[in-house]
Amino acid sequence: MLFLSITLGGMLFALPSRDVNRVLPLIPLRTVPNSPPFFAGLFEYESKLLPVVDLQVLTHQQPCARRFSTRILLATLTLEDIGECRFGLLAERVTDAFNYELADARTTGVATRGAEFLGGVIETGGRSFQVVHLERILSKPMKEVLARDYQTG
Repeated sequence: MLFLSITLGGMLFALPSRDVNRVLPLIPLRTVPNSPPFFAGLFEYESKLLPVVDLQVLTHQQPCARRFSTRILLATLTLEDIGECRFGLLAERVTDAFNYELADARTTGVATRGAEFLGGVIETGGRSFQVVHLERILSKPMKEVLARDYQTG
């Protein structure tokens, strides 16, 4: 399976490429007043305003740095009541892709409440990456915010 390498909080993570439709350059985002911390803003893509979730806020409670290698990963999830929802994921140092068998990832043995989206650990090329499961990344309140924003767009 092909994975994208991303860095959040100085740590390496791996996102299955099947979950990402496109890797887009970082562009200025339209901020939304009084939005929750994980909500980085909106951007226009194919004539639609799409919400962007900051992955580093989810993993380290601080926003992604705006670096040359910071990217918006375009993703699609199926949400209850509205069907498919396209949105962006903000991630730092999106610079590499690699192949690895997900079944070979090692379990961490740690279950952290609020971080159910984190999977096993992949070790390749002398580096360790923790897998991010996109289908588990959004909590119910996050889905409600995205659904509301998606419906009004």
